[in-house]
Amino acid sequence: MRLAVSSDLHFDRRGHLTTPAAVADVAARLRAARPDVVVLAGDIAHGLDNIRGGIEAFVGCAPVVAVLAGNHDVWRDDALALGSRQLFDESLPALCAELGVTWLENTVIRHGTSAVVGSLAWYDYSAVDPSQAALAPHLASLKRLHNADAHRVDWPNTDPDVAARLADGLMARLAAVAADPTITSIAVVTHVPLLDEQLIRKPDDPRWGLSNAYFGHLTLGARVAAEPRVTLVVSGHTHGARAGVRDRPGMPPLRYSVIGSDYGEPVGEVFEVSSRHSVIAHW
Repeated sequence: MRLAVSSDLHFDRRGHLTTPAAVADVAARLRAARPDVVVLAGDIAHGLDNIRGGIEAFVGCAPVVAVLAGNHDVWRDDALALGSRQLFDESLPALCAELGVTWLENTVIRHGTSAVVGSLAWYDYSAVDPSQAALAPHLASLKRLHNADAHRVDWPNTDPDVAARLADGLMARLAAVAADPTITSIAVVTHVPLLDEQLIRKPDDPRWGLSNAYFGHLTLGARVAAEPRVTLVVSGHTHGARAGVRDRPGMPPLRYSVIGSDYGEPVGEVFEVSSRHSVIAHW
């Protein structure tokens, strides 16, 4: 299966963040790679109208186009009086259905002997740097000083509760596809990174180390990495490109990547998903 992933488009019709032209360019490059599946791994935009525009740019780029939410996608849409939970549970799935794309949060994509599962994943504070572990009891209250989500996301539950709910959902979908003997390789795509190797660590920067609490879900990553047929993990969120391979004793190696899009500079990657897959393109 040829899988293309882009993330953190931050599409903005007004061009204040990422222009429609820049997103259209990524979509055109992606289409030229002739992928079987395209996944937009979250942070498409803020506001339902901008999210629509970002998704529309990729419609028809592959036989299957799938969408995940990122944290910006669930920022309150004050113009439409939509809260985070309503956006995530109702508005975004409905928009995907209207546009003819797949809402990946509640489904599995199968293609030949490969499959894709995905989730927003959210963050449960497990990625906080060890040097800041003493602040663990205060990470919820400190968030307002370090992350805009504290002011723009209005989940009715705590971050760890949201992360646990999404993790259990992803693991249920993963277990279902792993039980299929015809599937030999699985790609897991998330908005929030799952592996420590996907994070940017700055040991001499305490503020950065604390803010990493809001940039990873390592608890879920440990569960995902324990499944031998997961051979690829791709995430976004950090705006910092990362790529490598984790060796797993007694299991196939696990390749990981973070899509390195930034505001105004969206990028993507194309992967061949198999028991011995590789990255075939980056733009």
